[in-house]
Amino acid sequence: MIRKDEDALYRLLGTGMDEFKALGEVYLAENMKNWRVIRTPGIKAEVRLAAGWLELTVDSEEFSVKELTKILEAYSQKSITV
Repeated sequence: MIRKDEDALYRLLGTGMDEFKALGEVYLAENMKNWRVIRTPGIKAEVRLAAGWLELTVDSEEFSVKELTKILEAYSQKSITV
């Protein structure tokens, strides 16, 4: 069932509907007409050991430095259980 397969649902909404529409008329339930695929933002992160310290480099063309700082602060507030 496609409902339980997130990858299949992503493919259906991302490209599959256009393929179906190319074959004929497609009817959707009202609540599905507004469904959209939201792409995950691209963030590049690199961690390395430098002089006994962990050095984190984060780069993104989609987020400003201020937004990246807020994201990293939110992560630092989460507790980590090992």
